[in-house]
Amino acid sequence: MFALTISAPTPVNKAQNTSEERQPSGTHAWTSSIVFLLDMADEKQLPLQCKKKKNKKFKKEKEKEKEREEKKKKKKEKEKKEKEKGKGKEKEKGKGKGKEKEEKEKEKEKEKEKEKEKEKEKEKEKEKEKEKEKEKEKEKEKEKEKEKEKEKEKEKEKEKEKEKEKEKEKEKEKEKEKEKEKEKEKEKEKEKEKEKEKEKEKEKRKRKRRRKRKKKKKKEKE
Repeated sequence: MFALTISAPTPVNKAQNTSEERQPSGTHAWTSSIVFLLDMADEKQLPLQCKKKKNKKFKKEKEKEKEREEKKKKKKEKEKKEKEKGKGKEKEKGKGKGKEKEEKEKEKEKEKEKEKEKEKEKEKEKEKEKEKEKEKEKEKEKEKEKEKEKEKEKEKEKEKEKEKEKEKEKEKEKEKEKEKEKEKEKEKEKEKEKEKEKEKEKEKRKRKRRRKRKKKKKKEKE
């Protein structure tokens, strides 16, 4: 069916090539063309010599392809391993950095908690100071109450003194009244004395009269 020439590389018709995977480039063009032709040809119609050549070339090509595939696989495996190593290192670095970050964050949180505790202590101290101030104010109020009580006591004492003064005044008035009574008594005594004097005077007069009478009588008798 096909004319087979091995002397020179045969160009491959793109219209006949249905498999791009089997189309190599460069120095392997002539071998690939053979392989292609052999693949496309009916094996029963080819002579025995061509079949042997085909088998050898096919085997070599297959081996080369296998080698190339193996190399590709190995390369890919190496790349994967390298990538994995790189990722592992990055992960380790990331882990290390992550740990450092975590430690720093933890330290920051601890510092924040310490600051919060300090603030709480400050607030407690403030509350204590407020309580102390309240107690001082209470003490001041107590002192004020005491002073008020003292003032009340003083007022009471003053009132007592006033009452005493009033009592004294009353006593004085009583004494005055007594003195008046005494004066009245004296006046009465004086009056009595006067009466007595009057009586005496009367008596004297009577006596005089009597004497005169007696004298008259005597004269008359004589």
